[in-house]
Amino acid sequence: MMEPVRGFIDIDEGQVHYRTAGHGGTPLVMFHGSPGSSKMLSRLMSALGETRHVIALDTMGQGDSSAPARDNVDMAYFADAACRGLDAYGGMDQVDVFGTHTGARIATEFAIHHPQRTRKLVLDGMSAAVTPQGLDYAKTLDKRHLVDQVGTQFFNTWTSLRDGYLFWPATARDAAHRRPTGLPPLDRLHDHVVDILKGFRTSHHAYIAAVTYPSPDRLPLITVPTLAVCARNDVPYAHLDGVADLVPGCAKMAHPHDNPETLATTEETQALAKMLADWLDG
Repeated sequence: MMEPVRGFIDIDEGQVHYRTAGHGGTPLVMFHGSPGSSKMLSRLMSALGETRHVIALDTMGQGDSSAPARDNVDMAYFADAACRGLDAYGGMDQVDVFGTHTGARIATEFAIHHPQRTRKLVLDGMSAAVTPQGLDYAKTLDKRHLVDQVGTQFFNTWTSLRDGYLFWPATARDAAHRRPTGLPPLDRLHDHVVDILKGFRTSHHAYIAAVTYPSPDRLPLITVPTLAVCARNDVPYAHLDGVADLVPGCAKMAHPHDNPETLATTEETQALAKMLADWLDG
């Protein structure tokens, strides 16, 4: 599989960074999780690109995309920025949409506001509720105060990401909160850390909007064919049934393997790509 090609799109706020792979068919637009960038989706993009044109946008304020235009933005803003980016890119009048975690919230708003443009929607790792624990977690996501001359931001990024793979919440480092997964390969962990550092001052905008997103109110407004998916070892797996119940006529599937994309092997990623392609083409 070939690595996706990278580029930039100009919008009012500055630039949207994207990765793209494949050609032909109905284009598939992909939105990544937080904090990070579209690089987190590169292997899945390459596998899906064997049968279709795929484009993944870095969320505003994350990866290599410019920061949001203002503070206190909601998910509708990020969906609108993506829509304007696709308009500037061209050839995206009707698309399939995939979003994971934060990206699933952006994808939801994209489909709600642009149902004529959205042919099919895939929500991966979506939550069906806002919890008190989530609201407390949201208060920890703005880490701009950690940028200092002794490099606290670097140490915090590495340890927080590492602990998040091993425990959830990442701060609950005990046996009761141990996740049934290990760490990803070192190169993948390193790349994820670098992407988080790129948006260290601005990634909290989308992340906070995602954690506080009112899913029970918004998911019932989806009117396009929708598939809810999640890996069994992903934190939101317990919400899979709830998400499917909230979206009218929603289908649901577990990933063909237990690991979420950031931990999946190449074979597991290819199996997930086939499952998604079969549903999109069905």
